[in-house]
Amino acid sequence: MTSLSQTTSLGPNHERHSMPLMQERQTRSLEMLEPFILSFLAFLMALSGGVYLAFVLHVINSDALTRVLNAYYTIFSPKFHLAAMGFVWNPLPSIVELPIVLFHHWFPALITDGFAANLMSSVSSAFGMYFLNRILFYVGIPRFWRIVYSLIYALNPLIWLYSSNGMSEAMMIATMLGALHGAVRYLDDGRHSHLISAGLWLAACFGARYEAVPFGALVGLALLLALYLKGYSASRIQADLIVAGLPLIFAGLVWVFLNWTIMGNPLYFMNSAYSNASQIGTGSYNDKLILRDAHHLFYSLQTVAHFSFLFPPAIVGLAGALLVFAFSKKRRGQALLFVAALLTIPLFQVVMIYKHASAIWSRFFITYIPFGILLVALLMVVIAKGPWLVRHFLLLVSAAVLLGGNYVTFHEIQTPIMGKGVTKNFAHVVEGLPASQAAQNNGMTQGKIVANYINEHPHLVVLLDTFDSFSVVPFIKDPKQVVITSDLNFQSLLLNPRGRVSDFLVPNPGGVGALDAINRTYPGLWQGKVAWAKETKQFSGNLGYKLFSIGSSAP
Repeated sequence: MTSLSQTTSLGPNHERHSMPLMQERQTRSLEMLEPFILSFLAFLMALSGGVYLAFVLHVINSDALTRVLNAYYTIFSPKFHLAAMGFVWNPLPSIVELPIVLFHHWFPALITDGFAANLMSSVSSAFGMYFLNRILFYVGIPRFWRIVYSLIYALNPLIWLYSSNGMSEAMMIATMLGALHGAVRYLDDGRHSHLISAGLWLAACFGARYEAVPFGALVGLALLLALYLKGYSASRIQADLIVAGLPLIFAGLVWVFLNWTIMGNPLYFMNSAYSNASQIGTGSYNDKLILRDAHHLFYSLQTVAHFSFLFPPAIVGLAGALLVFAFSKKRRGQALLFVAALLTIPLFQVVMIYKHASAIWSRFFITYIPFGILLVALLMVVIAKGPWLVRHFLLLVSAAVLLGGNYVTFHEIQTPIMGKGVTKNFAHVVEGLPASQAAQNNGMTQGKIVANYINEHPHLVVLLDTFDSFSVVPFIKDPKQVVITSDLNFQSLLLNPRGRVSDFLVPNPGGVGALDAINRTYPGLWQGKVAWAKETKQFSGNLGYKLFSIGSSAP
């Protein structure tokens, strides 16, 4: 009887205690699901954009396609070798795309329309969304406003475009946010697993973009200062920085080692004929802005500052960081990390622009957007205090500011300077450029014409440099009919072609075409000044392809 009365008396109490527990579990469950749901939405948004760009507008970015083809060359060549990806572009995008291109027999558009790149950037955008949302959580933004901030980020026109178009920006942002997420969590709880995570994401960032080096350096400096402000000992700070930085250093050393052992030049990725520096050195990208800024520090700083107007909330966030640092001792470390993350790429671009080594594309400044949002969020955590109405009014104002930033981005990327490198592609989206017209403007169209000619003449064995003739390869039916740059015997056949290949495919040596291996080896060939080579076919188009048969007096 006593036992029964105890049991019945525990029932209501247990219910009263279990209700908060159940609510807490539901809250935690929602918190766990939230980033995954948002990531899936970001993936769907990017993928729909990729489908629209690739199959409706037929807009393909040549850099994105190049990365797809770098993956494709590994299986296109007679002997499978990962080195076929090359040593100029960072390898991670092509490595991610490699298992995707294996399905090209069933879905040729993965190669011919470069859709493997769209898939890669769409997946990367999901990772970026996940880490952005998680950082907002650890900063302390309430759930509703976290979701609002996250959606504003995904809807930014520049973010959406580069999440959809197959370029490496989405992967760069995702890996940077992954590293920042680890650093923020380490400051919060001191668990070294988060620091290791930050280091691994930094290494992954190097696999995507060389900007990982200045990013790691500046964020590492910010982490050092943050740990010092927390009162960590010098030996602890030193050990922490080694843990965080070692994966990036190791990734860089491995890349240098591979360049050295395979290409014979440890800095091949920086100074080869195909490097960005060599391409810019041809003058193909020169315009008034680039020429004005070259070797002028003030103008270089002015240009980088001007590009902050791609997303003005970043300026608000930078100014707000001063308030955070002044009035919130707890948030100083986060403020240092976010400011360092935001300033890394602009400061790197100051150096590159000054050295005349940057094309000053607007996409180089895309990181103003995610890190600007994080700085605005951090400011809100510090100042949005007091009554519920006041807090949420300030958060509403901040969301309006971020939405206004998206509108400014939409406007600015359609202008000649601020939209440099993106205006044309974005105009296709805004204006709904007819597929046929876009296809005519697409370099793939010219490549397909050349490939069809080679396919129709099965006796031809054509040597071509994929640096400038990459758009030909996806449409070649028999790989034995072409010798491409990644083939192990390419250099030998280039120097001694007689009896081994029948023709050279030569692009116009104007602009970056001057870097084509055939044009570099045989100057004047395209103009018909090499006696043993006879022009047999000229193809229409701005790339100016010509086919030259190899004569009996050739080397």
